[in-house]
Amino acid sequence: MKVLIVIPAYNRLPFLARSIRSVLGQSFTDYRLVVVDDASTEDLSSCRKVVEESGHTWLALSENQGPAKARNEGASQMPFDWVMFLDSDDAWMPDKVEKQMAWHLANPEVRISQVKERWIRNGSPFNKPAHLKQPEGEIFADCVERCSIGPSCVAIRHDLWAESGGFDEWFRVCEDYELWLRIASREMIGLIPGPELMDKHGGHSDQLSTAVPALDRFRLVALAQFLNSRKILTAPQREIVMKALNEKKTILGKGAAKRGRDEWATFFEEAQVPLSAEEIAQAKAYCEL
Repeated sequence: MKVLIVIPAYNRLPFLARSIRSVLGQSFTDYRLVVVDDASTEDLSSCRKVVEESGHTWLALSENQGPAKARNEGASQMPFDWVMFLDSDDAWMPDKVEKQMAWHLANPEVRISQVKERWIRNGSPFNKPAHLKQPEGEIFADCVERCSIGPSCVAIRHDLWAESGGFDEWFRVCEDYELWLRIASREMIGLIPGPELMDKHGGHSDQLSTAVPALDRFRLVALAQFLNSRKILTAPQREIVMKALNEKKTILGKGAAKRGRDEWATFFEEAQVPLSAEEIAQAKAYCEL
């Protein structure tokens, strides 16, 4: 089972070094690591040396384009049976890949899975709220409500990755939320039993989920695109997406009004679900403010 492991990197030298070490220390050895340097402004040459001297690949992009582009570029570098992603601020337990691949050997019908994650905040373990624990099986409703699959936890079989088309590169944030919507609408999601196999680190200042305000702007676009592009949705799935879109539209409208952006408040108040292609374009423009 040939595994391709992709780390998108932008600065974060100490974190990146830790992530790379956690991959090179895996008990499973039939893998290829690709680190994609997304035009970092820091000197990452020490990490590059470790990667290349270990026989793996360092890919340097000429322009910073965000994690979606970096992950897609990494996944396009060589053939694989399975692809895994690891964010540059996260780290794996030494047996993460081994246990995940063993589970798939025993469950060959499942094309995507994730491992459990341990939360680390500012260097200390942090109890994950019960309602945020990772679900399994038919989790589409969970994926609409929140990002229920961790990019650093996931393993995706090659045929499913090809069918999905990868991450939508327009999304500089919430790109994982958008992809999981498309995949979870038709796939069962496996969850590897046993203890946590990944450390999810948070609390640092350059964390995208905290550095970019009002992430619901991007989630609304993801939901609106999904609703307009899907040819087949079950009636319950359609109802779930319509409800979430209306809720996010109301939240964003109130937020715009509170900030004195009356034109945008009116837009969100008057836009009808499902949004038209023109309204989706306007919602994207709001994301870029």
